Amino acid sequence: MELPKRNLVTRLVELVNEMTRMARSGSAEEWSAVELTMPQLRTLLLLQNGPRRMSDIAAFLATTYSSTTAIIDRIEEKGLIKRVHDLTDRRSVVVHLTETGEQELSRLWAVRHHQAEAIGEVLEEAELAKVVEGMEILLAAVQKLADAETVSTDPG
Repeated sequence: MELPKRNLVTRLVELVNEMTRMARSGSAEEWSAVELTMPQLRTLLLLQNGPRRMSDIAAFLATTYSSTTAIIDRIEEKGLIKRVHDLTDRRSVVVHLTETGEQELSRLWAVRHHQAEAIGEVLEEAELAKVVEGMEILLAAVQKLADAETVSTDPG
């Protein structure tokens, strides 16, 4: 990677970190209403895509099965998830979002939505057009990375 591009990558990382920090501090009250840890939030976001086995959650979080059980216990105490024994394999536990969990995730996504709208409102139209174009480029890059990871982890 040439030096100017490396400097741009470094600046991108700095900007993303700063935006994340500012976004979190701007709505701390809204985000902390349920008091979720990062592993708990990541688990809920994973479950938003559908029920998962405990072993899948542990792999996703890169934690041990016992650590994952402790995380799941705490989220379950908040009423956001429920555990169900798999009908095809009673030893296997599947974790589902509850209606309360789905509502909480919807509320958190609404916070993010309102933040994005507020940002868009303070920008001039030409600035907003540039931001949208840049975000579309970033989204395409994220998709390329995801596609590359899928290919590299595909056993076939």
